[in-house]
Amino acid sequence: MPHHGGSTRHGSLRLAVQDIALSRREHGFDSRRERHLAELEAIFALEELGSSWTRKFMALAMMTNRLIPFGLVSAILIATIVPAGAANQRPEGLETHALVNEAHTLLHQSQASKASEKQLEQIVLILADRAATPLARELLEALSTREPQVFVRHEEGPAMLPFVDVGAAARYALRQWQRAAGRADALRTTRAADAGFISEYLAATPARQAGMVDAIRASQSKDLLVYRDELARRIIEPEADKLAAAFVQILMDAELCQQLITTGTPPVALAILREVNSLFGADTGLNILHMAFDRPAIASAALFEIGALIATLPAAEHLLWDTLADRTLGGSAAAVLARHADSATVNQLLGILRGTDDELLQKRALLALRLSEDQRGLQLANEWLAERHNTGSR
Repeated sequence: MPHHGGSTRHGSLRLAVQDIALSRREHGFDSRRERHLAELEAIFALEELGSSWTRKFMALAMMTNRLIPFGLVSAILIATIVPAGAANQRPEGLETHALVNEAHTLLHQSQASKASEKQLEQIVLILADRAATPLARELLEALSTREPQVFVRHEEGPAMLPFVDVGAAARYALRQWQRAAGRADALRTTRAADAGFISEYLAATPARQAGMVDAIRASQSKDLLVYRDELARRIIEPEADKLAAAFVQILMDAELCQQLITTGTPPVALAILREVNSLFGADTGLNILHMAFDRPAIASAALFEIGALIATLPAAEHLLWDTLADRTLGGSAAAVLARHADSATVNQLLGILRGTDDELLQKRALLALRLSEDQRGLQLANEWLAERHNTGSR
């Protein structure tokens, strides 16, 4: 592999060490993963470092099949290879044009390595958080179609996997730039009360739409009221519900929220359900959540949110008890009652077991008692089951 100066090698070394440390923090100290990472450290040292005694040290560790303490590896590599002051050459500290030049240097190496691919990926991800420049955009557009260059064996089988995917990172960075541009443009548009905002959003790319939603969440309600009615009329158009959710959060618009819950896509409606109580309070929140019962995809989630209201709103508890007998939602109601069960709830559930001939309702009450983990209720429920079994076997 061609050598392009000490800064590239030292930068690659630091990035590799940082990446290994990050991976350990993310995945914990699983012994199999530890061994895999230790092997990667050794391979990196053998491939990239010029010190003969370091190569011998790492090779010996691999042959003895022993894990090398990460702190020791880091200390050896940094103390013996990275000179004082090299930290100033980290990619994060470089100007955008210097990052682009560094990327081109890595791309012109005769053969890609793990170190060069990892450094190239990190340069791309740094650029994703920077302002787009023509040269940076040209670089990322070229990289966006690039196939992975270095593969490693999967730790649990014979498959070969990409070490990193610079092309995927470049596509992500380009989307981030689209998102940032969408946010900036939307802020200008809404502040100017441009009548074409909703149509522009609906025609935008997904990344740009995400940026426009970001802008709404950062806007003031006075800038959004002019678009509210048009959005309500067009809420069933593709992706309009995501924008409507942001409007609901800023305008605290209960009517628009109801429309979103009844017509929005399940993921969006589900997300807004979690905020109903905090946005609108108990009474209005209960009415909105009750509307979700007609949508099977989100009805159980609505019951869960209603459960949070029972301590302060008797109507919420009454609704849960009424729903216990529902053939579709009764199981979810039982789970919610169990989650919030106190002695009064346990007694009422036991009363249902003993006082009704409705077999389905009895099963719901029994389910709630078992899920509640209330020891007294559980014991009495088991006694009821045993008595019922004995009666039936006679």
